[in-house]
Amino acid sequence: MMRALCLFGLMLLASSAWSQEPPPWYVGAHLGVASVDDDAGRADDATALRFNLGRQLDSSLTLEFEAGLGEVSFDEGPDLDQTHAAINVVLVNRSARWNPYFLVGVGAFDHDGADFNDTGAMAQAALGGMWDLNGFGMMLKADLRYRYSDLDRDVIDRGQALFTIGIELPFGSR
Repeated sequence: MMRALCLFGLMLLASSAWSQEPPPWYVGAHLGVASVDDDAGRADDATALRFNLGRQLDSSLTLEFEAGLGEVSFDEGPDLDQTHAAINVVLVNRSARWNPYFLVGVGAFDHDGADFNDTGAMAQAALGGMWDLNGFGMMLKADLRYRYSDLDRDVIDRGQALFTIGIELPFGSR
């Protein structure tokens, strides 16, 4: 399922059906922390790393493919590795230097623990901002997002709040 979702996202991004001249593309890398709740209170906060490839469809709408990984540490026992892949729609309110945005996305989420490996569906929503760093499209991007997966494990709850910050670099013709 994860491979099919990745392939579908790349096909959507590669399509040039939106306009005569392709809008700019961008790639990004983001680091962050996640607040993870577990019923037993054993989980520490988690770390997150995500990468994205996006394409501006117009001045306020972006389609984005995202892949990421993370780790949840516990007071006792082995860590829990997490990976995900998602397709996001980003609505941006463009202004001079500050660009607030809203993101919604769906995808697949994987938990890999000591005695299990589960993959399920996920959905996420985020509020964030982008700041132009150099006048040529390099952006500092920060957001607060909530991610929900349908994985039902006693280890951690289904929802996670994440804060990430990163850099996005444009490429392609304008």
